[in-house]
Amino acid sequence: MVVKFKNTNAHNLSMNNKNAKYVLFAIAFIFLISHVFYSLSGQLSYGNIFRKRPDSNLTISPRPSGCIVAGCSGELCVDKIENAKNPILSICLYKKEYACLKLAKCERQKNGKCGWTYNQKYYQCLKNLNDVKNNS
Repeated sequence: MVVKFKNTNAHNLSMNNKNAKYVLFAIAFIFLISHVFYSLSGQLSYGNIFRKRPDSNLTISPRPSGCIVAGCSGELCVDKIENAKNPILSICLYKKEYACLKLAKCERQKNGKCGWTYNQKYYQCLKNLNDVKNNS
């Protein structure tokens, strides 16, 4: 298939099958890239690319907790799914303060990431460790 365009300068521009494939590929690529950036901007809902999300002003849509304790000493609080994809490793150092983390809660924080939520028992545990350290 040959497509010819007439120009006012009497120059002929022709497009053979190979060039047509490149043009179609370029158009598809541009569409795909623009769709990806549009999706990342939060304007699209997953599953239906033409429906705007009513809550597009939200910065993070919270996932169910899915947080787990990790690390040799139980000192890390990580996302269960992310840890399965890319395991988080610790250098296996032990600090006495890590024992107090058993009193804290490993859960998803307001920013959408997993982290420790500390409570009075945790702070009391740290205070007791500090008191023992100062009395030694």
